[in-house]
Order: sequence, then structure tokens, then C-alpha cells
Amino acid sequence: MDLSYNLFTELEFDPSADAWKVPRLTMNMSHNNVTELKVAKLEELVNMEKLFIDFSDNPLNCTCTEETRQLITFINDQSKWSQPKYQRYNFMKDMECKYPKEIQGKRLADLTTKDLNCKLELLEKIAVEAVVFLSLLSVVLIIVIIILLKFRREIRILTYTRFNIILPCQPIETYENKKFDAFVSYSNHDQDWVTSVFEHAAPNSPLSNFKFCLHHKDFMPGKTIFDNVIDCVEASRHTVIVLSKHFLNSHYCMYEFHEAFQQSIYERKRHLLVIMMEDIPMNDLPNDLKRCLKTFTYIRKDDSIFVDRLVYALSYKGQKAMLLDSRCRSAAYSNQTSCETDITEVGSDGSSSPISIIDRSNIFPNIINEKDIVSVKNEKNNIL
Repeated sequence: MDLSYNLFTELEFDPSADAWKVPRLTMNMSHNNVTELKVAKLEELVNMEKLFIDFSDNPLNCTCTEETRQLITFINDQSKWSQPKYQRYNFMKDMECKYPKEIQGKRLADLTTKDLNCKLELLEKIAVEAVVFLSLLSVVLIIVIIILLKFRREIRILTYTRFNIILPCQPIETYENKKFDAFVSYSNHDQDWVTSVFEHAAPNSPLSNFKFCLHHKDFMPGKTIFDNVIDCVEASRHTVIVLSKHFLNSHYCMYEFHEAFQQSIYERKRHLLVIMMEDIPMNDLPNDLKRCLKTFTYIRKDDSIFVDRLVYALSYKGQKAMLLDSRCRSAAYSNQTSCETDITEVGSDGSSSPISIIDRSNIFPNIINEKDIVSVKNEKNNIL
């Protein structure tokens, strides 16, 4: 059957057709317009021993495609061409490429993948890989951003306490030259824990670098409990409230809390730190403490990074707002004259005298009454 010099563009046939059941059939499809040879179709054709098709002298398109690479592999597979059924189609090795111009006239037997000039496909492959990489990178970045946003405070704390690195966007802090880093307010029922954490901290513990004011060792004899509380709160950069149910039941502790709360209001800074010793229902808390827990830092005793949170809250993390007087920088706390400006009261004779920042006579007048003062004094006597 002669089908040469027609315009057939594909080598297509149905291997199961009844037409191929003749004893032997030879077809001439040379000099047509077949530009692509598919290896799968060639394998089917080779296995049809009763059919032979001559498709030589067709203008093959040898541009860089997956079909062309498969055809090159098929032509160069010597293990196949030693078999008689493949040898019938040895003319395929002498078929020449018509397109592209760079390899026009080159035999299939001499063609290699390097001759296909796959730059464009390489670029497409690189583009696909780049898209996949950027997609994965975007997913990773989104996950990292979510983690950073969710745990931003913990990350800020750990980078400071473990690596001494201050991350950007920290709130500005004004340096305060005070005697104590923190005044610790607690109930006597929690004294063992307070002593182990704040007074007897291990030498290698970060808390050992801070100076804490504890009422059982730092209150001045001869002064009233109220004056001692006022002096200790004013002399400390922070007040640490060790909050427990025992704390709430103590008039003495609640008075210390109110003094520290007022100091925070006066200084307009986060003076208060609260340590939650146990879970306490919000309904059991006074209104001031409820507002405090919403406004100021509070740390749970069982927090896995409890010490890091406490150290971070107590540490000074900023540039000094002004240079301290050289006398104040070099003098010992016990001998120095205060570097802070006191509020002065001018008398009728023109003389002036310093007064306390906090005066219990005009702070929370409805919170502490005479009956409570007597109760606080009794607690003080029990402590001493």
C-alpha cells in the first residue's frame, strides 16, 4: 500500500483493528509531513510482525521536548536493535532532523540531548522550581511570623536573659538611682518561698544580682509600719507583690499593695510586678487588684521561665535619660545624699522641708481606717 507523498502529519494506527490480520502488509508512508515520532507508537509498530510501515524521509521536528529525548534514548538502545523485529526499522537511524535550523540534516543516530538546545526548557524548569521554592519559603515565613507574634514576649525575654540582647522596639525606660531594685510584699505564710527565691538565691542565679527589700530584715526599727512601707516603696524601682489567698487576708499586705499602686500612678510607669502563687478567682479579688492584673506585669509561680520573666521585668533596659551627678554615681547607697528631687513643703516662715511622695493621710482614705491600722499593728508586732 503506497501512501507516500501525501500530507499525513501523524503516525497513528489502531493495533487491534481487523485490517492488520492479513498475512502480511507493507505500507509506504515516506515523504509525508510526519514531524513527531512517539516511542510508545513505535514499540507497538515493532511488535506487529505482520505489518511494516516505511515512514522514512519525513521532516522530523527535533526541538527540545520530552518525546524527542525519549526518541534519542530509543534509537541509542543497542540491546533492542540487535533483535530481528527492530532491525526491520533500521532506516530510522538514518532519518534526519528538519527542525530546528541549528541541527538541520543531523541523523537521529548521531543526535544527543546536548544538541537539542534545551535552554528554554531549562529556564522553564528553573522557573517551576523557583515557584515551588518560593511557595515553601512563604509557608515557612508565615509559620515563623505566627510563632514570633504569638511568642514575641517570651522571645524578647529569653534573648535578653540568655544572650543579653535587647531587641528593637523596646519601651523607653528612665534610669532611676534607687537603693533597692524591688520591695517584696508578701504574707508570712509565703515567707519560706520568698526567702529561698529573693534572699537566699544561688550565687549563679540571675536574681542574685538584684538587691531586694524584705520587711523582716530591711524595715527600720523605731519607725511605724506605715512609714517603713512608704520609705521602702519609694526607695525601690519596683514592688513585687507575692499574691496568694493569705496575702488577700492580710491588712498589712493590702496596705503595702495600695502604697505600691499609688507609687505606680505617681511615677507613671510599671512599678508593680505581681507573682501569682496560686489560682485565685477574679471574684475574690478587690477591684484595685483586678485592674492591676490587667495593667501591670504578672508572673505565675509555676511558669517554665519564671526566673527569666522576673529578671526581665526587674532589669533596666534602656539608655539613661541624663547623666547622674558624679557624686551620686560614686557614693555608696548607705552614705550618699539622695539624687532624686524631693517634694518640699514650704512653711509659713519661708523654710522648706522634704515630705514623702506618698502620704497615707490622703491616699485611699476609705481603704485604711483606724480599725485596720490596729489590725496591721498587731500583725507587725507578731512579725517582730
